[in-house]
Amino acid sequence: MPGKTPQYSEIYKLAVLILVAKGEDPHDLAKCIKPTAGTIRNWNSQNSLTGKSRDNENLHRVKQERNTLAEILASVLSDRHPGSS
Repeated sequence: MPGKTPQYSEIYKLAVLILVAKGEDPHDLAKCIKPTAGTIRNWNSQNSLTGKSRDNENLHRVKQERNTLAEILASVLSDRHPGSS
């Protein structure tokens, strides 16, 4: 459906932001995953990666899932870019 903005889970966003925090370029990430580089930059400017969650009851679970997804994404990216870490 044209014009419809896709919705991404908070966990997915955090995983992408972790990669940006580790030095991945949003433009390079956008080549491998769905959000555009502009979307990734917007997420990065809106979120400081402090670990704060709007729902404190789920904070621990979100952190665990974020770390797991970050490891998976980092693994996928390292497979696409051999020799870089």
